[in-house]
Amino acid sequence: MPFGAVAVVHPAAVAQRNVAPPNGAAALGSKITFQPATAGLVYYNIVDESTVPRLTRAAALSGSGRRIIPLDHDPNGLRAARRAALGARNPFAPFARPLIDATAGPAPDALVQSGFPGLFDTPAVCNCQPPDMALAVGVGDVFQGVNSAFADYRTSGAIKPGWPKNANDFFGLPRSHFLSDPRLQYDQTDHRYFASSIDGGNTYFLAVSQTENPGGKWNVYGFDVLAGQAAGDDYTLLATDAHNAYFSVNLFGNTFEDAAIYEISKAVLERGLTHSVVARGFAKLAVDGRYLDTVQPTYTFGGAPGEFFVATLNSNFPCGSGAGVCQGIATFLMDTSSGAPRLSGTVVKTVPYTSPPNADQPGCSQCLETIDNRITGTPVYQHGLISFAFSTGVNNGAQIVPGILWAQLAPRVARGVVTGGRLYQSGIVSFPGDHAASFGAVMPDQNGNLAMVFDSSSATLNPSVYVAARSVRAPLDQFSSLARVKTGLARTQDFRWGDYSAAARSPYGNVWLAGEFAPANQDWATFITSPALP
Repeated sequence: MPFGAVAVVHPAAVAQRNVAPPNGAAALGSKITFQPATAGLVYYNIVDESTVPRLTRAAALSGSGRRIIPLDHDPNGLRAARRAALGARNPFAPFARPLIDATAGPAPDALVQSGFPGLFDTPAVCNCQPPDMALAVGVGDVFQGVNSAFADYRTSGAIKPGWPKNANDFFGLPRSHFLSDPRLQYDQTDHRYFASSIDGGNTYFLAVSQTENPGGKWNVYGFDVLAGQAAGDDYTLLATDAHNAYFSVNLFGNTFEDAAIYEISKAVLERGLTHSVVARGFAKLAVDGRYLDTVQPTYTFGGAPGEFFVATLNSNFPCGSGAGVCQGIATFLMDTSSGAPRLSGTVVKTVPYTSPPNADQPGCSQCLETIDNRITGTPVYQHGLISFAFSTGVNNGAQIVPGILWAQLAPRVARGVVTGGRLYQSGIVSFPGDHAASFGAVMPDQNGNLAMVFDSSSATLNPSVYVAARSVRAPLDQFSSLARVKTGLARTQDFRWGDYSAAARSPYGNVWLAGEFAPANQDWATFITSPALP
């Protein structure tokens, strides 16, 4: 994929142009607390996907009135709307020199070398908003999940026979469950696929394929993640390392309660064991008594001292209101080398960040949700660095727009305990005018070159998909190239957008990315691409 030029954005410059943040903006050198938690097995099934019926290709949707999947048990979106409105005029938003969209010519889609349309909304697929994308790539399979369906494609983009499949059928569950928030990973150590979803109640569903063929048999587990709390689960997170699978979930009552993180042996899941199966982990993870949300496990490539988890200072911190500012990444290390999991944590300093405003699109202002400061795409640990991205408000010199803060964090570990860390590099992706960037998901290749997919729109640009990339040899703190890989065909009638893009890496080292755009029927559709990195 050829890329256009990208302006340099240095974190130091961001800090220098900021209004001084108020006291209490960051919780650095702060007290990290948590408590042990377990999630018991409440469901097990073996599902042979070769016998699961294919979804019929229902007619494309138009208009509104479809099911809206609430974020954080905020069914009317009122809390999110207030937060975004305050974010649009937050004087503490980091300043960043905007990118120049070098692909804004008459035919930007001609820049795509390899890519194909993925799943899109129909009454059969979901009849809902947003899609919540998942992606995993194995040997000859590009496996995608959305709300509420899965599909298996060849790398050419041709969908394989028997796909797509309804998510409930995929997990072997009755249609009375409404499953959402899919996540996927292809585990390159064991050559298995892992898939997860939630029902908004108490159960986290975690499945593993019995072979490297996603169209074969899967062991499907369900874990009770509420541990006696009067709450519901939201926002699935999933990753694996050489030995274990790790999952995380947010827990809600009427408002946010806390987050819980768990580990379970991959061998247990792959062998289909059910006797005394319990996921072990930790809940009520907090910084200075304020609970964290969306504590992301990391995809781990190569050796690691344990499993890293990272989280922004989000809902319960100053930036969570929309009017404040935060500065730091909570970083945890789960060590299972001695059997029972042991957790340690620290807060690593970052540049300031604020809640992003909502995005513009043709015909309406600030009408597409960008949600908040959480890390939405799964982070990656490789070569001693944790790569991640999240949305922030950005002052581009003309106005505050949604932008993306991306970074690579180098954790410091001593005797199985994370004792600190530093940002190896970081930068901000933003555009001029009202042009928004949101829902970034990053993936390095095996050489350390980095790609990021994200969504973008403006008053003159329908919701579209972009890819930024940087060579490992490029100067730090900047992406060196940019391309619009799929231009939206219309404005969307959805206001729930995201909630996350997806990034994956094949066993051959190729990076694959999935983003969301608006098709001609003004709903949502997805686009999958594998860029040629610098």
